[in-house]
Parts: sequence; C-alpha cells; structure tokens
Amino acid sequence: MLAALCTPVRADAATLELDGVWGNEAGCKYVKEGQSEDDSYIVLKADGVQSYGTGCDWVQVLPNKDGAQLAIGICGYEGEGGLGSETFVIAPDMGDPTLTKIYTGSGETWAEVRKCQ
Repeated sequence: MLAALCTPVRADAATLELDGVWGNEAGCKYVKEGQSEDDSYIVLKADGVQSYGTGCDWVQVLPNKDGAQLAIGICGYEGEGGLGSETFVIAPDMGDPTLTKIYTGSGETWAEVRKCQ
C-alpha cells in the first residue's frame, strides 16, 4: 500500500485554446516539410512552442478575459543539457484576427504567428 502512495501521478499536459498549428512563415514551412532552412522558425501548438533554440511543453495555462492566455512551460534549450522554465503570454492581435502574438514573461514580443495552412 505504501508503494501506491509513493507512485507519482502524471497529470495531463496543459493546453492552450488554440485552433490548429500556428507559426511564422519559416515555422509553417517547417511543420509542412519537416525541415528548416534557417533558424528563424517558430511553431505554436496547443501543448507547447518550438523554435530553433527552445522547445517548451506547457505545464500550466491560465486564460484572461480579453482572450490572452498565460502559458508556463518546462523548456529545453539547443546545445544545453538542462531544463528550465519560461512564461509566455499568448494573445490575439486586436487589429488583425489572423495574427497571434507571443510575449515573453517580461512583456517583450517574442514572435508573431499565423495559422498554418
């Protein structure tokens, strides 16, 4: 019985409310072809975000009443063996409904993405 109490329970991964896969031009090409010609790609999915240098899986997602979502991820980094955590705000652009912006935890724009076709 003690073993059952000590066994870790894995919760389902957190997900964004996001319709499909989103990316910048290079990111959508990467999704479609499975390879990238440069390191500028950004791919945003419901369960995480990926760029050339960073890949994060969401562990918590919190919605805001204006449609923005706070996403906290456990991240791996290109060329590094360890893990870290990153906080992003994923928000629809108020002037362009086809555009979604990804902000860093400090409020800087990290990427702008559109739904991949």
